[in-house]
This record gives sequence, C-alpha cells and structure tokens, in this order.
Amino acid sequence: MLFRSVSGTTLMPDTATLAPGGLLDLSVETVTLVGGGIQQFVYALVDQRPSNGSLLIRRINASTGALVGGATALTLPGGLQNLGVNQSMGLAFDPSGNTGAGSHWISATDQNGTGLLVEFSRAGQPLSVKGLTTTLPTFCSGLGYDDT
Repeated sequence: MLFRSVSGTTLMPDTATLAPGGLLDLSVETVTLVGGGIQQFVYALVDQRPSNGSLLIRRINASTGALVGGATALTLPGGLQNLGVNQSMGLAFDPSGNTGAGSHWISATDQNGTGLLVEFSRAGQPLSVKGLTTTLPTFCSGLGYDDT
C-alpha cells in the first residue's frame, strides 16, 4: 500500500492482505516550531480488523514522507466494535482536544444511518463517545476539523 504526497511516495506496512480497504481517511496536524515555521504530520486511519488486527492510526512526516513511530492501535468502545470491517470512517485531528494534548476524532455510520463520533487520545484510548441523534445517509463517514 502506498501513500503519495508532494514529498514523494511512502510505502505503508499495511498490505492488501492486512488492510484490504486501504487507508480509510487522512487528517493533518500542524505544529508551530520554536523560532518560527511549521511542521506538518499526516495521520492515516487503517483498518486491519479483516486480518484479525486492529483499527490503527499511522503518523507520516509531511515534509519527508517518512513514517513516524509505530502505529497507534485504537481501543474500540462498543459502538465502533459493532461496525463491519472496511466500514467507511472519517478521521480528524483536534489540536485542542484532550485538554490541549491533541486528540483524534473518528466518525462512522452503520447500515441503519445511526452515527457515532468517538474521540481518542494520542495513545489510542477513547476519551468520549457521542451517538448522533440525527439519522444520516447510510455509511456516511465524512469528518473535518477547522481550528482557524
């Protein structure tokens, strides 16, 4: 599996056998550097559950295309455990989440249009789970975050 960016191509360790659905979604973190400038990281949501693995978040240096650290395996709360493998899911990074430490939000909608929104710490632990009271289109998964 490849991740292509303006900085080149990154070979992801997630093969088609491990994660047949590929990368489910991407999000970006922008870090302000001491002395000025910024560094950006791209987060990729990968579902290895079809191969008895986990739902993972991988971190990629946007400048170099290199994978940063190991994958973060997410501890799934009840609602996400019930979603089918290769289910469409949305991913957003929230720099103010988890009291300023940063967090990831994942969204998904099941076959009945029941939505779920879960906040995870950088370590992959669920921080909050929000069921949606509005019925959404089947398998709707889009998610975004704007901190401007």
